[in-house]
Amino acid sequence: GITQVSVYPGVPLRMTYRRRHDDPALNYAAETSSNLVMWSGGTGVVVEVASSLLDLRLFRQGFFSRARALGRTVYVRSIFLQGVAHLEPRALPDFLFPLRDAISRIRAAAQALDVTPRALFLGFARELLPGAHLVVGCEREGQLVQLLEDWFDDRVEASDLAALVEALPTHEAGSVDPSQWPKPDPPDPSSRTTGRSAANFQR
Repeated sequence: GITQVSVYPGVPLRMTYRRRHDDPALNYAAETSSNLVMWSGGTGVVVEVASSLLDLRLFRQGFFSRARALGRTVYVRSIFLQGVAHLEPRALPDFLFPLRDAISRIRAAAQALDVTPRALFLGFARELLPGAHLVVGCEREGQLVQLLEDWFDDRVEASDLAALVEALPTHEAGSVDPSQWPKPDPPDPSSRTTGRSAANFQR
């Protein structure tokens, strides 16, 4: 089953808690492309995009401010870039080498603020993408609790995030668009991890 937790009003956050199914194919819920998705809602256009501290392309193009000015409803996915945000820089596969410096900078900023790196990724959406709705998936209730704690962590302020973003590069699509990553190794039937996640690639 799926449990959706919505935090409203005023806090554009939607998180999904997905219990695992016996069929590994049904557990694969990761996006494989950062392409923009649009559909028409009852009162206007809904836009779904990928954005993150590791993927600042749309942010730097002014997409979010323009979408808000046009009255679009924007949902942001892949805030952790398929789990890459949770990895130590030295644990990244070789094809993600361009992200190592950015992840190191983010971790150093988190340490300086005495918060988790996860709180900075969530804070980026909360503070710098006003009006956007964040979509985050988790598999266990404990993960959901941690995500909510980091989302509401008031030690992460917009000014700190703005300074961090200023220091981060704009990466090429080959590093931040999972649809352009190398194909993963065939899944091990005994493994619980499937799909195009950074955890599936050999270094």
